[in-house]
Amino acid sequence: MKAGLSNFAVSCIAIDNSGPKAVIYLGTEKSGIFKSANYGTSWSPINNGLDNLYTVNILCNTTKTTNLFLSTRMGNIFVSENSGSLWRSIELSNIETYLTYLVQTSETITNRFIIYALNTKGEIFKILDYDRIEKIGNKTISDICCCIGVSNLNPIYILIGTSSGLYKLNI
Repeated sequence: MKAGLSNFAVSCIAIDNSGPKAVIYLGTEKSGIFKSANYGTSWSPINNGLDNLYTVNILCNTTKTTNLFLSTRMGNIFVSENSGSLWRSIELSNIETYLTYLVQTSETITNRFIIYALNTKGEIFKILDYDRIEKIGNKTISDICCCIGVSNLNPIYILIGTSSGLYKLNI
């Protein structure tokens, strides 16, 4: 059963379940982000501020659900602090290659929202405070990276899915 958005290749989904009705965000391969506040009956594009509409990941901040994060095929990362009405790019000048895969967690001690990002070279980064990016050590995965997951338990570890299997890294 199709849910109202036809003829688009959907690349990622995020759902905000914090209100009385779930808000659904869809990323597409060539047409950017769409939002539905009625369970997919109707959709609105929310691409204001995006300079690349080929989306890879979209995340909804679990502690402040109006804040969204988006990665694009060209490795740009965007943040919206108003449910997608306006996007702004996060400065990545110190990153040599595209960040494409994102995962979120919150630190159990401070309950601070953190995004972990993986680039095409297999390097892992931590995005803090919506603007600051830190590389995590010298950990690099040499295989083709496909996805990333994180545990916020102690110790924190990251799982990376690659073309030849799964890696587990303690951070």
